[in-house]
Amino acid sequence: MNNAPAIACLVCHGIGQVSTGYSHPLRDAVISRVIARGLPATALHWQEVLWSDILDPRQQRYLDTATARHRLGWTCLRAPIMSSMSDALAYQRVADHASGAYVAIHTRVAAALKAVRAATGPETPVVLIGHSLGAVVWSNYVWDLQHDGAVEPARAAATCPLTRLETLAGMVSFGTTLPLFALAYQDPQPITFPGPCLPEELASASRWLNLFARSDVLGWPLAEICPAYAALPLEDRAVTIGNWWRRHTPLSHTAYWRAPAVADASAECLCALLRCRHDTTEAPR
Repeated sequence: MNNAPAIACLVCHGIGQVSTGYSHPLRDAVISRVIARGLPATALHWQEVLWSDILDPRQQRYLDTATARHRLGWTCLRAPIMSSMSDALAYQRVADHASGAYVAIHTRVAAALKAVRAATGPETPVVLIGHSLGAVVWSNYVWDLQHDGAVEPARAAATCPLTRLETLAGMVSFGTTLPLFALAYQDPQPITFPGPCLPEELASASRWLNLFARSDVLGWPLAEICPAYAALPLEDRAVTIGNWWRRHTPLSHTAYWRAPAVADASAECLCALLRCRHDTTEAPR
C-alpha cells in the first residue's frame, strides 16, 4: 500500500433527491486547490455515500397515489416538502429498527467504508464530509461505533481502525441540521473527535469545520449545543453560498456543493492533514 492515497474522504448527502456524482463539483474544486498548494491529487481518495434511492421510491409512490385520489393542491410544494421532511423523520432509530431507514442508510455507509479500506488500507486517516442530514448520519454512525451501539451491518464491517473510524482525522459539515437532533436530548454529547488511533502529529492537526450560510434556515452552528461541543477542535464558520438570489434566501441550503467557500474550507482541512502525512513519511528514520 506504499502508493495508496494518504487521506480518505467520505462524503454523505442530506435531504432531497440526489444521484451518483452529487459531490463531484466539490471534489473537483477541492482537488484543484490541493494541486495549487503543491500537493498531489493522488494523495486523496474520494468516496460518496448514496442513500437517497432508499427513500425516494416509497415517497414518490405515496405522493402520486394520494395526490391523484384526493386531488391535493399545491403539488409543486408537496414534493419537496415530502422529500425533505420524510427523509429527516424516516431517519430515526426506533425499537423495531431492523427494516427501518436507519439500518438501510448505515448499511450504505458500512459498504462505503469497506470500499475505502480496500482502496487505501486499514489505517488510512479519514475525513468525513456531510451536507445537511448527511452530517447527522456521520455523527450517529461514529457515535454508535464508539458506544457499542452500531447496527449489525456496521458492526460486521468494523474490522480495522479505518472501518471503526478510529482514524477519524477531520470533519467538514455544511448546512447541517445536527443541533435539531442533538437538542432532543437533555444532555447532548458529541462524538469523540479526533479518532484514538491517529498519530500525535495528525491528531494535533485535526479539525471539525462546520460551515453555514446565515440565510440557510436548515444550517446551524454547533458550538452552542453544549460545552462539550465547544470543547472540540471545532470551528463554526459563516460562509457566502450561491448566486445573488440564493445567498440571501433559504435556497442557499441547496448551493453548498458548488460554493467556492466550501471547497476552500475542505481543501484547508485536507491540506493540513496531507502536509502532516508528507512530513511524517519523509522524516528520517
